[in-house]
Parts: sequence; structure tokens; C-alpha cells
Amino acid sequence: MAILNDYVKDISVLPKNLIAFIDARKRQIEKVIKNCTELSVKEVRPGGSYKKKTMLNYKLDIDIVFIINKTKGKDWGNSMAELFTKLRTNCKNAHKIKQGNNIAVYVQFTFEKSIINFDIVLSFPLNSPNQTKDHVGEKTYQGGTTIWQIEYLNAYKGKQYFTDIVILLKDWKAKNKIPFLKSFHIELLVAFVYGRYSNNFNGNIETILKICFCKIHAMLDGKPIIPINWKHSKKMNYKRHYTLPYMIDPGNLHDNLLSELERDQSKIIRKNVSKSLTFLLQKDYEKIFKPEEKYFFKSNVMQKAKTSLNKR
Repeated sequence: MAILNDYVKDISVLPKNLIAFIDARKRQIEKVIKNCTELSVKEVRPGGSYKKKTMLNYKLDIDIVFIINKTKGKDWGNSMAELFTKLRTNCKNAHKIKQGNNIAVYVQFTFEKSIINFDIVLSFPLNSPNQTKDHVGEKTYQGGTTIWQIEYLNAYKGKQYFTDIVILLKDWKAKNKIPFLKSFHIELLVAFVYGRYSNNFNGNIETILKICFCKIHAMLDGKPIIPINWKHSKKMNYKRHYTLPYMIDPGNLHDNLLSELERDQSKIIRKNVSKSLTFLLQKDYEKIFKPEEKYFFKSNVMQKAKTSLNKR
């Protein structure tokens, strides 16, 4: 168990100077949008793994959601164009700035050997995730779902090993090359496990990880992964079909986040889960989380694990 705890630190802890750099760039971006654009900013909500403290130190992605008020005579396209232009003009220290197709502008900075990606997202405000269904297909409200996801996850992030489990599964996804599962899929699945099965944990991180792997299997078989103990979902209706992958978005209670997951993709996920469960039972952590050179770090934690196991 201590081996896994040490490994989490190895793949998630950021050096202080990098944290300072990221925070400075966040302030810079916020200052540009508030002071250099005509966008009416209602609130700024940091999102993504950095805010949730589940970011991998070899994959530095930071989301910032700017909730903006509707402005008369200013359409969405103009707002996005202005956002892109002002960031490009006022962030000369950025390595790359790119305008997305819908709701985001991507700003990339470099720090020593690290690449830091900022996703700058605009969204109109919604008072409740129950309102999202009235704006399905409207890209102008899509960013707001991130806020409700974060509020839902806030109830679980302080639970023992919650962030560690999310980090381990995200690392497992990256190292086993499973792009079909997104970070927020993993976060919502872990929250479901904590909300439904916490009495079975016994304070053991391996047990929790095992349950999560089993629930990924169940999810792929159509077991609904729903927001547990979420005040906005008390009257939620959903169909228990048990045939297709099913995960309800706490930011849009009418959206199955896995509706586009293809059968072949499910097979790949299922195969990796089955192998990882076997290795976990054997305590062969190296085969689950095998560090690779391309992620810009070398870990000696797995070697420690291997040495420890050989002594038993």
C-alpha cells in the first residue's frame, strides 16, 4: 500500500517554482481578459485537474472558465475572436496561442522542460445543471457544465485516497494508451464508487482501486454511473438499460457522457482493465503503471516495489 502512495507523489507532485510559474500565468491571462477585452466577466472559475489537485506532473493541463454576461450587440463569434486577439497581443511570452472551433482558446507556455497548456473557456451562466437540457447543442453554455462537475466532486475530494485513486487511474489511462476515457470520466467514476461503496474500503487504497477497475467493467456493460448524493439529481430519471456504456453528467443530467464510445473502444478498455486487475491482485504494480521516457520523468518507485516484492 505504501508503494502506491509513494508512486502517487512521484507522478503528481510539482516543484514549487513550477507552481509559481503556473499561478503567474493564470493571473496574467485573467488580467488580460478582465482589463483588455470588452467581455463582461461575471466570474472566473479555475477548472480541470490543477484545480482538483489530480494533475499528473508530466501532463500539465489547466482549464479556466470565464462566465460572461450576454452583451447587447455582441454575438458569440465576436466574443471568441476578441478573446483570441487580445490574448495573442498581450501574451507575448506564450509559446503558442490557438483558437479552438467552439468555446476555447488554447494558450501554451514552456517552463524549463515542461509544457503547460491552458484551455481558456467562455460560457454564459446557468443557475442549475437542470437548465442545461434547455440549451443542448448551444456551445455558448457548454463551459458551464465544468463548474457543476467541480461542485459535485468537491463533496468527495477530501475523502481518504480520493485524489490518489484519481491520479492512479489517470496515470494508468495514459501509460496504457487509452484515449477514449477522459479525465472527467475517471473522476466521476471514482466519485460514484466513493458514494456507493465506501463502507467496503477498509482504509485500503488497493481495495478502492480494485473496486474502481470492477466498476469500469460494469460501466461498459451498461451499469449506470450516476451522480451520488448530488442535490440537483434527487429527482433525476434515467433508464436502466444495462446494454451500453452509461455515465450521467452532473453538469447536464440529461447527457450520457459515454454515448459516443464505440464497441471496439470498449473492448480495448475492458482488456486493459482485466489485465490490470490480475496484476493488482499479484501486486505487480510495474505492469500496471510502467513509466515511459516520453513523459519527461524517470521513476524509481516501481523498482523499489519490485525489489520489495522480491524480498518477500
